[in-house]
Amino acid sequence: MDRPLTAAARRRRIVARLALLAATGLALPAQAEDYVPDPTWNHGLIGADNFAASTYDYRVGKKIARLDNGDVIVASVVPGVGAAAGHQKLGLVRYDAAGVRQTWSNPGTNGFYDGQYVITPCVSGLWCGDVKDVKGIYRFGDRVFVLADTEDFRLESGGGNPPLPVWVARPSVDVFVFGTDGALQSYGVMDSDAYADDGSRTVMGGGIALYDNGSFPTVTSLVYAGTGIVDGIYRPRFARFKVESDGTLTSEVDAMEPAFGSYCGPGDFCQFGGIALGGRTTLTSAPRIYVAGSRWHAGPPPGTIGWDAGWDAFAASLNSSGTPRTGFGSNGLYTTESLAVSSQSGGQKLVVDGGFGTISQDEVFLLADVELACRNGIAVLKLGQSGSAVTTFGINGHVRYGGSDQASATSCNLGWLQQSIRADYPTDIVLSNGKLGVSGLNVYGPGVLCPIGQTCPEDNVDGEVAVIDAATGALESWRGYAYADTVGAARSRHSGFWGIAANGDDSFSVAGDVRYFNQASVPADQRGRQMVATLRVAPRGDVIFRNGFDGS
Repeated sequence: MDRPLTAAARRRRIVARLALLAATGLALPAQAEDYVPDPTWNHGLIGADNFAASTYDYRVGKKIARLDNGDVIVASVVPGVGAAAGHQKLGLVRYDAAGVRQTWSNPGTNGFYDGQYVITPCVSGLWCGDVKDVKGIYRFGDRVFVLADTEDFRLESGGGNPPLPVWVARPSVDVFVFGTDGALQSYGVMDSDAYADDGSRTVMGGGIALYDNGSFPTVTSLVYAGTGIVDGIYRPRFARFKVESDGTLTSEVDAMEPAFGSYCGPGDFCQFGGIALGGRTTLTSAPRIYVAGSRWHAGPPPGTIGWDAGWDAFAASLNSSGTPRTGFGSNGLYTTESLAVSSQSGGQKLVVDGGFGTISQDEVFLLADVELACRNGIAVLKLGQSGSAVTTFGINGHVRYGGSDQASATSCNLGWLQQSIRADYPTDIVLSNGKLGVSGLNVYGPGVLCPIGQTCPEDNVDGEVAVIDAATGALESWRGYAYADTVGAARSRHSGFWGIAANGDDSFSVAGDVRYFNQASVPADQRGRQMVATLRVAPRGDVIFRNGFDGS
């Protein structure tokens, strides 16, 4: 029996083989490498973090940001503790480059379990709001800004004689400002609805971005994109804030509704998703601002229904005042209606490779969910600084993948009735080293025909990551990552990826949740319960070198 090679010897063998290929003039494989779990992160497994709690509950990682030292911070929706017990709160957890949880150095009274977690408190003793969702995270300098949809419970005068006090839930969108040491410095309201008294969500966050003025003294600005619902109509919202020296936020442009002519004018159904920054004209000018969104277009008369009615994804560009940048698309907006990505689509997030001055131009990548036959799929569109499709990217400027493989959007085969056709939903996008990383959810059914009147088995959900060449649109890797308790073991829980961050090399880190099956074989207190999930994926070749594996 041959003696096993050491890791160093295996690596030397790989280098020697590559050298032999080069010396003999043989071409290396041209196809892109598949992305696989990085074994140096949590042993190549999806990490499941229950925030050190002894009971099972609903803890969901939503967005992730990377620090300069390689650590990542995950912003999550978690149960409150202490005075906030019984409420949903914002939780932060930090991991090093190996996926090992790190202790916060200055969490104060918001630090729990020996400072391993930061969990936001109740604002006051009179009321305690809920964090309903985390929509974005942005690291700027030594601060971390987290965007969240929240719900405040306020004591107000009710009916009766004399009037009795009642608790009223009011929707809000807030930004929480932390130091990278875990200290909660402040929070500010981006948008709210003081008149919503039925608990409905009439304001929704889309994204945030930050930039400075490029001169001294430094002034930092935060821009916000989101959606408000007024009289049942979805309307885009933009706001700008100044970040003060102590981390507090001062409004400079109150929440307002940009209008984009006939495509998204006053009274039209339009909504904003993510926001990203492009390049600058000069060193001290504000960067160009881009937002993802969706607009409703009517069909034939009566116009609200019909074969041509539906949502279209769009990308828009704004000035720092919130007015449309007219040099982009039509009145500052580019929509997919003319691109025919699908019968319906929705703009979710975007990322920009920013140019500068006249030297280089912005490249805008819009992430959209698209209707593909009977199921949902994913699209990425590439636009230039002027708001026109870059036709050398993918097919006429876009890449589509996932969803049903049916050719028609009007018919479905038996596989759809069996819930076995896959559906894919995009959640986030990032750009690094010429590669786009896209996180998402892959939903697929159990593949059985459900008898009428009987409960169908639950759908399967796995987190997925796609890697796309930013220049050509080539889909280098696209796969789901099933949760398993040990390496090589069978799939044992659902998973989903809600946020993605680039690690500075060709690898990506994702955050999300793992969820126990809702089955009789699972203990009752675990069924459907969720934990915060993390994973790092890297090109297979990089992983081989990290393992010292030679592939023979």
